[in-house]
Amino acid sequence: MKNRNIAVISLFAIVLAILVFPMISAATVMVAPVASGNFTTTIALNITTDASNEADNVSCYYNAAGGEATTWLATMVNGSVNDTMFDNATINTAGFTDAATYNISCTVYNNTARKAGVERTGITIDNTAPSCTLTGDHLTIPYKGTIALTWTSSDTAGLVSTSVVIDGPQTQSTITDTTANKIRTLLSQETKYWGDWTVNITATDRVAKTCVASYNFSSYLPDGVDWIEPGEPTAPKDRGKIVLGLLIVGVIIYFAFIKKK
Repeated sequence: MKNRNIAVISLFAIVLAILVFPMISAATVMVAPVASGNFTTTIALNITTDASNEADNVSCYYNAAGGEATTWLATMVNGSVNDTMFDNATINTAGFTDAATYNISCTVYNNTARKAGVERTGITIDNTAPSCTLTGDHLTIPYKGTIALTWTSSDTAGLVSTSVVIDGPQTQSTITDTTANKIRTLLSQETKYWGDWTVNITATDRVAKTCVASYNFSSYLPDGVDWIEPGEPTAPKDRGKIVLGLLIVGVIIYFAFIKKK
């Protein structure tokens, strides 16, 4: 009885496989592009279909998502009789609008007879690198002074990440931030070291294009150094040291020449 049940189950599995396998093998699949993919410069098309379709060409069209894909994109002709794979990896995306979302549909033909069709939605094109800016309100600050740093980062199709690194002098701990747009004020407890500072921003979009920007400023000991606004000459003279130097020179001249008289 047990053996009979096993035989019945086995027979059923074989019949099911015979019925289902042709349906699976006859499927037409769009291997590329993937749904909701993001592309730049070029876009690959790859369609596989079953030999039973006797396909000799595949035509692909595109349009904005939500609309029928009717604008011709490419026609791929088979390389041999009853070819099952059609691909073209060099479709230029220059005619697409950045950040717009598209549908791509492909139709399989035997001569002019339609055999099958497939579609991909949510295709985004991004041919433009992101944009970064980075500025500060001073070029020099006194020891334990404050400075406001302002940065922005954006991309038409959306950013994946933003990284800001504030590298200070001496043993100042590196300050990092991942906010895309921000005004960051460094306070006295963060500027207790003197020397040169470097600030860098890097932003990356969904197709790995990047933008970078840098800003440099300096901090000095509190001995009379004035702040310098962006665009003014850098590294002002130390007035205290100049005055002291003039006094010393005056004393030397006095004892060397005037007092002798």
